[in-house]
Amino acid sequence: MANTRRVAGRPPPTHSVLGAERSDVSAETVASSQLNARPFMSRGVAIYFGVLFALTFIALVPSAITIALLLFIFPGLILIASPTLLYYSIAGLPAYFIARFLGRRLLAAAVAAISVAAAALLPHYIDGYLLGRLVASDHSDPPTPFQPRSFELPYPEMDNYWTNWQRPESRRRPPLAPCADLCQQLLFKGNVDRVVIPESPGPDPLADGTLVITRMRAYRISRDGSMQVLGPAGTAPNPTEFFKPKWRRFRLEQREVCPDTLSLVREVAGGRCLIEDNIDGDDADVVLSIVRPRPQSNPRRNAELSRIQTGPTTVTITERRDHQAIPVEVKTTLVARYATVPFYFGTRRCGGGEIPILCLAIATDPFPSSFADPFEMIGRRYRLPIARTRSWP
Repeated sequence: MANTRRVAGRPPPTHSVLGAERSDVSAETVASSQLNARPFMSRGVAIYFGVLFALTFIALVPSAITIALLLFIFPGLILIASPTLLYYSIAGLPAYFIARFLGRRLLAAAVAAISVAAAALLPHYIDGYLLGRLVASDHSDPPTPFQPRSFELPYPEMDNYWTNWQRPESRRRPPLAPCADLCQQLLFKGNVDRVVIPESPGPDPLADGTLVITRMRAYRISRDGSMQVLGPAGTAPNPTEFFKPKWRRFRLEQREVCPDTLSLVREVAGGRCLIEDNIDGDDADVVLSIVRPRPQSNPRRNAELSRIQTGPTTVTITERRDHQAIPVEVKTTLVARYATVPFYFGTRRCGGGEIPILCLAIATDPFPSSFADPFEMIGRRYRLPIARTRSWP
């Protein structure tokens, strides 16, 4: 009985529990060491990406795709497809790492689906958003009975598309005249009272050097040390004259003999002559402005403009009412292309004669184009009989 009690009161042995704990710890240690010893990427996957990178590099070499297609059609197709395959393979790498190191296959499948869908759709919608911002300010207020009697137009540059310089029988351009096609149509056909145009913007005295004004002369000292005299000698220059805007006013006047003025409109009969005056300024009823983008050093902005074929050129019609300038018509000319859905790489012609040279390029679709025509905008809004002409009458 004593032995029985001694055995019954003896504490239970713990060696089996400790052994189980030791085995669990050792198993975790082995699993942890195996996880740490596992390479970042399996050998097969590393070879797969190495081959894709090599094929993509070859595809980027000029004429490589053309030569591969001419000599061996199938290798050429492989070169074209390899950048797209590499692009989507990189997009699927997060899912691969989740499955490899965490072992969660369902989570890896969900991440793979999201990553591949984002890679296929995001370039298209990002491009569309960036291009859409360029025409986001376009609007057209409802027409009103307001009938302007004067217009302010920008000075026509040599490449200004609204001046219609080209004669059909000659490739030579005529001398530059401020009152070009739109200006003369407003006067002769629209019967407005006057059109004012700023003078040709000359060189800025401060754009390339330093402006020095003495009692009798004004000089511009360039950065290279050269000196240029501004204005006639012997006169006391006025500093404000160098920065004061000048304007040219054009109007019609009944005269027996018209001055020798370049005219683009046939309807000069009846003694109506085009007269030009120099004025200091004029508050016209309607102001037309044409704005083109200037080159910028911002890489993001340059990447945005690289997808554009024509434009963006924004035409704005501003009315002066009750001493306020109100933009009533804003429209932008924009012709561009953006990434397709789904995103992939294709080829484009980048040279060659009878045998075209193909280069690797992102496949694109045309972005919804918009065209800003000042003739149409002014004629429609103010019901004036003006229209764009392809050549001189």
